[in-house]
Amino acid sequence: MPRSRHELALLLPVVALTVACPKDTSIFDDQTPPTATLDFPFDGALASGPALTFRGTAQDPSGVTSVTVDFAETSTTDGYATWEVSLEIPTGDLFVQVGTRDQFNYDPQAVTINMERQGELVGPTALDFNPSTGQLVFTDVELEGLSGLVPSEAITQNLSAPNIGQGPELAGCTGVAVDGVSGTAYVVDSIAPALVAVNLSAGTRTVLSDGATGAGTAFSSPVDVALDATGARLLVTDDGLDAVIAVDLATGDRSVFSDGVTGTGAALTSPAGVAIDSVGGALYVADRAGSVVQVDLTTGDRTTVSGGGTGAGPAFSAPTYLNLDLTMDRLFVSDLGLGAILEVNLTSGDRVEVSGPGAGAGDLFDQLEDLWLDEAMGRLLVLDSDAPAVWSVDLATGDRTIFYEFRRGAGDRDVTLDAVTAAPVGADAIYAVARGEAAILRLATPSGDRTVLSDASTGAGPALVEPTDARSLAPGGAAGLDGQLLVVDRGLAALLSVDPATGDRTVLSAGGTGTGAAFVDPAGVAVDSTGAIAWVTDLGADTVVEVDLATGNRTTISGGGAGTGPAFDAPVRALQDPGDPGRLLVMDRGLLAVVAVQLTAGPGAGDRTVLSDGATGAGDPFLSLAGASMTAAGLLVCDPTAGELVLVDLASGDRTLAAGGAVGFGPRLDAPSGLAARTGGDGLYLVTDGATFLVEPTAGDRVVLSL
Repeated sequence: MPRSRHELALLLPVVALTVACPKDTSIFDDQTPPTATLDFPFDGALASGPALTFRGTAQDPSGVTSVTVDFAETSTTDGYATWEVSLEIPTGDLFVQVGTRDQFNYDPQAVTINMERQGELVGPTALDFNPSTGQLVFTDVELEGLSGLVPSEAITQNLSAPNIGQGPELAGCTGVAVDGVSGTAYVVDSIAPALVAVNLSAGTRTVLSDGATGAGTAFSSPVDVALDATGARLLVTDDGLDAVIAVDLATGDRSVFSDGVTGTGAALTSPAGVAIDSVGGALYVADRAGSVVQVDLTTGDRTTVSGGGTGAGPAFSAPTYLNLDLTMDRLFVSDLGLGAILEVNLTSGDRVEVSGPGAGAGDLFDQLEDLWLDEAMGRLLVLDSDAPAVWSVDLATGDRTIFYEFRRGAGDRDVTLDAVTAAPVGADAIYAVARGEAAILRLATPSGDRTVLSDASTGAGPALVEPTDARSLAPGGAAGLDGQLLVVDRGLAALLSVDPATGDRTVLSAGGTGTGAAFVDPAGVAVDSTGAIAWVTDLGADTVVEVDLATGNRTTISGGGAGTGPAFDAPVRALQDPGDPGRLLVMDRGLLAVVAVQLTAGPGAGDRTVLSDGATGAGDPFLSLAGASMTAAGLLVCDPTAGELVLVDLASGDRTLAAGGAVGFGPRLDAPSGLAARTGGDGLYLVTDGATFLVEPTAGDRVVLSL
């Protein structure tokens, strides 16, 4: 499997010595090893999954006998003209080498790339420390799983997710307790509601306690959990029951341990995060109503430690999670309402702001979640589910810095991307449509940096208002728009060209430019291979409009009385079928269908035929449709609502899941909206809500280009 860079340094001298001492004297007749390409992934890629598909090509006049990726043999069906292999990859920085061999020669580094694998981070919520591995294990409610972070190295990996380990999905994981001895994490699923045991090595998930597993009081709205190893039980806070529930580790049976009628003292009002002192016999509970409560582990009796009239200092607003520091007789509490971390003296109950609006330098927290005291480094590591990030808070100053985040490339991250197109030449030229920002972005490779190519302040011409789709034109096109970008802007009700060098904008077709019925609500654009004609889908008119790119003249070719067949109902994107240039493939969001439109003149021109929908073709029906691209296997369609890429067989209409969910390793697909074929390599560029990926369409694996 791909090796970290320090491992590789030990291997290369041995390989070099082997190559320098050939045994076959016929090497003098052929001294050139095969050449190769690595088409997927790319140099500088950021991966998140435990495995990845590597795909490429190799050539040699005398034939190729072997291609390896980090010494693992690849498979081929065409003599290594194309090859592939799926490998497990470790976390951290990786150096990947492709080796090639013919009958006489071997090149261990025909291709080399640097890449990285880190655990994805989307909505981290709760954490616990695993002393057996030195990892912080934290839940990620958006990923529906668990991740591990090594604080000493800032290395992360996803430990359990829908495509990592078997078992029920963690739909609402809000609390976790780790048993380092058994290598098990106990996770609160607030949506199920249930308590789930997760094997940290394999990622497998098993229900320990829920309505059907274990007897006793049913969970209502469980929040957090602590492991009481001495009592062989788990203690779970339940906001719906206003209680702490004890769960037997062996049976999953549940019983009320402390609530308004069990145990004495102030009643719990909105119990949330917990921290346990098994030696001292106490459980500490953050009550979001405004206090921290100590619960006796023997009796269930409750005592207010801080808040509600106990202790001086800034009043709690919504204390959510907490962490014990028994050495210093204190608690650290994250307060969601204050956007701050408070230190609580366990003896007096006094509160002091450690970091937040009133203490420490650095950007403010977005959405504070759980926290952990790193005593050796004098810091707190704090989860933030909105950033999303892990913060480091200096205990001496309260200063805040980002310790870890899953991102790639500089530039604004909080941008929703709606469509993507690649320049017809130059693999480093990728453009994305940001409708909400009224801008076209340029995405650099391999850095992933995001810069504005064209918006109200960049480039000349009419300012973009609401761009929705874009396509690049090849040089030498019939309309003379060499290498320009075609951009649909529904706010301007126009089709524009954008210069990829300057960002300048020119209206090609609109109500005052070109003849024909004006656009009502244009959404998507497709272009023919000659660069003479574009087709625009019009949501407002439920039509497809053909645009002469030289004149801007518009002709409705399907819908609105043109052509026969099922009427359009929100056609959003389209592309010309490269296998059959006589038809246009239209993604219709209202029909939840792929519709073919006949382009050839004469009888049947403009006619519409459903190729795939809930009644045509097998497979799960679309929940929505957006961008699409052709692959060797068929039409790949974005389903933003399902968070999936769906492969459509254009002959049968059958639909199969191609990427997302449990198919393919890599970052989750959050509202995928645009696809474009990669220039100069394998794979498809895909944009989602704020990210750009490269997707390997056969296996569904994906790596980050820009995030």
